[in-house]
Amino acid sequence: MRKTDDPKVIFLDGVGYLILENGFVPVFRFLTTLKDYTALYNTVVIVPLREDGLDEKTVNLMYREFERMRFQS
Repeated sequence: MRKTDDPKVIFLDGVGYLILENGFVPVFRFLTTLKDYTALYNTVVIVPLREDGLDEKTVNLMYREFERMRFQS
């Protein structure tokens, strides 16, 4: 990310797979660090999350830390 005033979007798909391969804690740390950079670099990060692939504690922690957006298909 470059520090410019131009808005940027990062779409990070496959977080469930990243958690499966690397464990929840390292992925969560990465996402929270990425979230910290978003304010500095005028960036929005979109992370689709399938609740059915994660346990309830993990889902609740993700929703507590990150803003939740709901989309209807």
